[in-house]
Amino acid sequence: MKSAKLIFFISLIFLSACDSQHHSPPLQIGTNLWPGYEPLYISESLGYFSKDELRLVVLPSASEVMRSFKNQIINVAALTLDEALLLAESGVDIVVIQVADISHGADVILVNSEIESFSQLSGKKVGLESTALGAYVLSRALEINQLKLKDVQLVDLEIGEQEKAFAAGEVDAVVTFEPVKTHLENHGAKVIFDSSQIPGEVVDVLVVRKDVFDEQKEQLQHLVDGWYKGVDYIDQNPDKAAEIAGRHLGISAQEFKEALSGLIIPTREVNRQMISDGKLQKTVKQLKNVMLDHQLLSGDAVTITMPMTADLL
Repeated sequence: MKSAKLIFFISLIFLSACDSQHHSPPLQIGTNLWPGYEPLYISESLGYFSKDELRLVVLPSASEVMRSFKNQIINVAALTLDEALLLAESGVDIVVIQVADISHGADVILVNSEIESFSQLSGKKVGLESTALGAYVLSRALEINQLKLKDVQLVDLEIGEQEKAFAAGEVDAVVTFEPVKTHLENHGAKVIFDSSQIPGEVVDVLVVRKDVFDEQKEQLQHLVDGWYKGVDYIDQNPDKAAEIAGRHLGISAQEFKEALSGLIIPTREVNRQMISDGKLQKTVKQLKNVMLDHQLLSGDAVTITMPMTADLL
């Protein structure tokens, strides 16, 4: 009898060990602070994500998100499409699993009170992150306003350094986004350019390495499903959602609602359509051309994989 019990308990231990060996570790999803990523954090706060499967990591800047992704500290990264192209160019095999949002006014160039027109940026110091997004927005804004990059003085500023540098007068303008946008506007900064002037060009996506995409589909499906639960909660409970997101971003609920008005968050169906009808790949191609023109990419051979409609979405 004792022998039978011993065999039973050894079997349980063996099965448990086998299960632990085959159970994938939690996905680490890295983002910086940005209103368009808040469906993730709303879902986390409401318990839609299991910590055994997914863990969200807030990083100080998009630069840190890219660095952590390259070093395999995180498995999934929330980035702009131009940043995803830079990752792909660096040799990282990535898959775009969904479009998070499309910026339509939420990315901005802010200036001090002395600057009244875009032409007055000529010769001025402009602070921006050393990522593709800041350079891309600034390049497009200068192009639209008949100026060139050489006409302004570029100052490398991580997003967390921008408020202090602007307040101290170290820069005359910054290329930035929420929540820094609201913080600086509350201290007298004003918008001189925003992403609504380049519609459809600033797109945020969730990307994953190809090996993780192939091996951890179930967890990625959980991530995508949880994302849309967060989106649905924002639609159905806008006031409560704004309170949750505002606390996370360090702005008021009303300021979050205003920030959200500068974003388009595609539904699941729109995401499927954007991928299946080639619209997203068309955006990638247009973006690559602009980045090549402004020497933000070194070659046009870079590609980004996108899943078939049936996968995840």
